[in-house]
Amino acid sequence: MITGATKSKVDAIWQKMWEGGITNPIEVISQLTYLMFMRSLDEKELETEKMEQMLGTELDHIFPETYRNSYGAQIPGDQLRWSRFKDLPAQEMYRVVNEFAFPFIKQLGDESAFAKAMESVTFGFPAGKPSLLERAVDGVEGLLSEFDDHVGDLGDLYEYMLSKLSTAGTNGQFRTPQHIRNMMVSMVDPKPGELICDPACGTAGFLISAAEHIRSAYESQMTGGDWDSYAGKNGAAPQFSGFEIDQTMLRISTMNLMLHGVDAPDVRYLDSISKNNTVSGKYDVVLAKRWIRTVIPDNAVCGFALVA
Repeated sequence: MITGATKSKVDAIWQKMWEGGITNPIEVISQLTYLMFMRSLDEKELETEKMEQMLGTELDHIFPETYRNSYGAQIPGDQLRWSRFKDLPAQEMYRVVNEFAFPFIKQLGDESAFAKAMESVTFGFPAGKPSLLERAVDGVEGLLSEFDDHVGDLGDLYEYMLSKLSTAGTNGQFRTPQHIRNMMVSMVDPKPGELICDPACGTAGFLISAAEHIRSAYESQMTGGDWDSYAGKNGAAPQFSGFEIDQTMLRISTMNLMLHGVDAPDVRYLDSISKNNTVSGKYDVVLAKRWIRTVIPDNAVCGFALVA
């Protein structure tokens, strides 16, 4: 659970965005999420570099040696990293993020759920106000430094930001606390190779708890095929699936899963209780809290989902 001091930092960043002209709450959350993701990618890359030093072997990296954007401009890949651009002068920082770092994160995962969720998004910081991006980057750096050792708690941070939306409760966007998720996952005990689904995944909290449980309890027993399914790579059926009707949540959930080693989950836009959902008998484990809707659409087939 986040503290009052952390909430104050979120509020301060939110106020800076508002003063800078980004006043739509959804847009504020989206733009801050992209910045948070950029920083988290750099932290993950640092972990890979440390692991390489320990093992003395080369591992897969997130950032390429060089990166060329869609206009043909090219920069060294390390310039895409948060730790490289966060201290640049405002105008230069804006150029790097707008022309290179943001397009780079949009293309991550090729045809993955993340890439599809990011397909139509745009960089929302106004070109005439590079200092706004600079202030937002400074704010995110100060905010996320508290979460470096427990990235799983980022869901609490997203939940607080989402609470600022007047539609959050109406749309059923209530996050299950981490300790409740972990207890439920421990009782169900999902295993390597089992297909797992959350039919209303939100920020992917249940799927992340399941992924962490599998790594913790069964890592030593997992085969190459199990790892391919876990990450959704090499043509294996993705182990983790989630459905969501909110595009912002789709983007957050795919980012969250990527940061936990699930590179290509099957996360997609779908109303699980509508007649458009034709999935049946596919999953070994379904993890969800009970839904309660005050308004059930005409094409709904039920008003709630049972916990597995």
